[in-house]
Amino acid sequence: MVLDVSLHTGPHRGPASGIAAREQHSSHGDSALWEITLTLAIRAPEQWWKQAQRYFPEIAWFRARPELAEDERRLVPEDFEEPVPSGVIDHLNALLDAGNREALRLQLPDSFIRHGLAHTTMEVLARISRERGHYNAGHWKAFVEQLHELPEVGEIFSVATRPADA
Repeated sequence: MVLDVSLHTGPHRGPASGIAAREQHSSHGDSALWEITLTLAIRAPEQWWKQAQRYFPEIAWFRARPELAEDERRLVPEDFEEPVPSGVIDHLNALLDAGNREALRLQLPDSFIRHGLAHTTMEVLARISRERGHYNAGHWKAFVEQLHELPEVGEIFSVATRPADA
């Protein structure tokens, strides 16, 4: 399983801006957590990113999907979380060569690994922990565990996700 999370910048205390400010109005969480912003560097397969867009609506991509990339990069087996037959990779590269970006978009496996930066707040991370922290396996379990292990986030995160009756 591929899912890596690291702290890119933060946490920073201050008034929420951008995404955080917009989402603050629709949340019922701890308003102080909206003031703690951070940026996470995340490496995960496309299938995880599709679900994560609910929490991270704007992502700065280190690695865009191949049909959006401007470079001449070729797809290789290491670009995917799960083994992809060489014939499939050859077919996808042929689509790239032909400039058929729409067909590539439709046929790219969800196991394609992407790298992105997600700017967020501690309230969003606390919500992820509440909504996804109970998973026993998979990418969301790994994501929540890695958040808890980040030294700069762990202490705040444990307080933020403590049940209200604790």
